[in-house]
Amino acid sequence: MFTLRCPIHRNYINGGIICELTQLFGENKNALFYGAEGHTGIDFATQGEWLFRKTGKGFVKEQRTEQEKDGRIPLVACHSGTLTAVLSDDKQGQGWGIYCTSEPIQEENKLVQYRTLYWHIETPWASLQRFWKVIEVIKNLRRTKVVTGSIIAIAGNNGLSTGPHLHLSLDKRVKNNFGWTSWERIDPMPYFDDTEIVYHMWYGGADEKSFDKGVEVTREEFNKRIEEIKKFQSQFYV
Repeated sequence: MFTLRCPIHRNYINGGIICELTQLFGENKNALFYGAEGHTGIDFATQGEWLFRKTGKGFVKEQRTEQEKDGRIPLVACHSGTLTAVLSDDKQGQGWGIYCTSEPIQEENKLVQYRTLYWHIETPWASLQRFWKVIEVIKNLRRTKVVTGSIIAIAGNNGLSTGPHLHLSLDKRVKNNFGWTSWERIDPMPYFDDTEIVYHMWYGGADEKSFDKGVEVTREEFNKRIEEIKKFQSQFYV
């Protein structure tokens, strides 16, 4: 079964547990940018004052650098696959992104393939150098193999974007007697299967949505799950 993990580096999500979203799949169907189909992916918040470095005593809260406060934080591959750059000279139009394409897998007696798109990322690639010399990994991006959790980019504000964030899209295609079908853009949320990360979407006021392992949950269930994760993590902290 194909699954996704959080694309935001663990040190940059709230408490090391809560990943904040700013827009879900299919929303804003009347917006000029998206048309009748609505928003084509999920938007992840990247700005914030704090990072949460994991230590033997849990997640220690530390100040981010000025660059990190402005949303330029490391992004990781949601799944294993092959990276392909999606570059455009039109910065205000298409912007920059990366595809990560999985190997074909069997699913309900069909051969299927998935790919994720990480959009609005920072360029040039040299901006990755401070994060474990990642530039050495992706300098030949067209056929770069990565595993789940590999740092692949820095969140940015390129293209049609109102501020630094990550737009993540998920595509799927199926192989039939005539070859591969066209890529179909689908909702990524049902595929997320993180065991120690939950997702929160706040619309303002009392309106919000919460998700655990790809499933929408009530606020009460969400809070309960956070406490369960904290209890689980405490077993491994001195």
